[in-house]
Amino acid sequence: MATGTAPSTVLPPPPPATDQQREHERIIHRQLDRTRLYVRLVDLTGSLIGLAIGVIGFLLVVALIDHWILGLGFVGRTVAALALAIAVVWYLVVQVVPLLIKSINPTYAARTIEEATPTLKNSLVNFLLLRQDRSHVREVVYQAVEAKAAADIATVPVETTIDRSHLIRTGYILCGVMAILAAYKI
Repeated sequence: MATGTAPSTVLPPPPPATDQQREHERIIHRQLDRTRLYVRLVDLTGSLIGLAIGVIGFLLVVALIDHWILGLGFVGRTVAALALAIAVVWYLVVQVVPLLIKSINPTYAARTIEEATPTLKNSLVNFLLLRQDRSHVREVVYQAVEAKAAADIATVPVETTIDRSHLIRTGYILCGVMAILAAYKI
């Protein structure tokens, strides 16, 4: 008599990794770790440039108010300095410290690489997602996806895959603020 349930299709545990599989894993991890480092450095640099823009802009506005409008005096300058110090600490805690403490997700790093290199066609992200739950994937399929991902990522220069457009824009803004500061000084 049939009970209406299908037999479980849980696959046996994967066999021990071969030297070739370990080499594929090493290549993938090395490239992903480098990408994660570059993503962190670009984001950290952008945050620090943003901080510099904020500090220089604030000091410029306070100097303009002090020289041309009110004449802040000792109390006004002290309040402005405290406000600046509090804003800097807040910015560091909210924007910079998380970049130093938290890790970059490997899947995000893989997606960053694949967006810059369309020829990869999700082989790296697919490998990372399959690796998380190997119990539903046949070993032959897993090894093929792993080999494809390792072959694809080995030839990619990860330094060029990180989008630096935000960093460039904030650099231009910093140059503009510094030019305004220099013009005011002159």
